[in-house]
Amino acid sequence: MIDIRKIEERARLYIESCPDKSQNKATISKKFKKDLADYLVSRGANENFLEMGASYGHTTQLLSILCDSVVTVDNDKYLIDSINNMGYPNVTAVCHDLYDDVAFMNLVSSHTPFQVALIDAVHTYKHSLSDAIKAIVLECDVLVFDDIGLF
Repeated sequence: MIDIRKIEERARLYIESCPDKSQNKATISKKFKKDLADYLVSRGANENFLEMGASYGHTTQLLSILCDSVVTVDNDKYLIDSINNMGYPNVTAVCHDLYDDVAFMNLVSSHTPFQVALIDAVHTYKHSLSDAIKAIVLECDVLVFDDIGLF
């Protein structure tokens, strides 16, 4: 049986220890992480999660605490190798181009269903729309966006 209080505490401790957006532009803010953690806990902390844009894996690590399984995709091999070396058994980190649409869909469809998708890759409206469409086709129940149009 899942102990939601332990998960909340692990998530809180992780969020306190990770960098904030003001310290590292390549991560999401601690407030965003806390809000995401609260939301996932309210849903029972048992989601299959698709993270589109992994960067350094700060959010991936949080998701590994809060979700049954996480598939994270980024096009930077060094960053994906780093995430894979973290040793989280419920995380599948894949180096792939999110915008090679057919290949991407074939790659991640074997991991469906996803309940939640985080869209946090290329932050333009055009790319975010492309990511959202893919997440909808993959039948994600919830889409979460970060920094759309920021860059």
